[in-house]
Amino acid sequence: MRAGLEDSHGRRGASCPARRQVYKRLEEIDAHGAEARAAAILAGLSFEPDMQLRATQTFSGGWRMRVAVRPAAARRQGKWCRPACDGASGRGA
Repeated sequence: MRAGLEDSHGRRGASCPARRQVYKRLEEIDAHGAEARAAAILAGLSFEPDMQLRATQTFSGGWRMRVAVRPAAARRQGKWCRPACDGASGRGA
């Protein structure tokens, strides 16, 4: 277990409030669906499925620009990049 996921009483696991808080936040942002949302956004930017698995360094400048645009596209959709990226509402601009 990583440091910081135990409370002041040394509790870990299900009894640890910090861990419960992390899992609650992961559920709030639908972390399990992040990969599918990212794939949909990249497909919308003309990335074929095999291209989505490649390292960014293997792309030309134009394709890298599309990769750089992806976070803005995600925020606009309000589905992938949550409050840390798009404000307190978590619903996009």
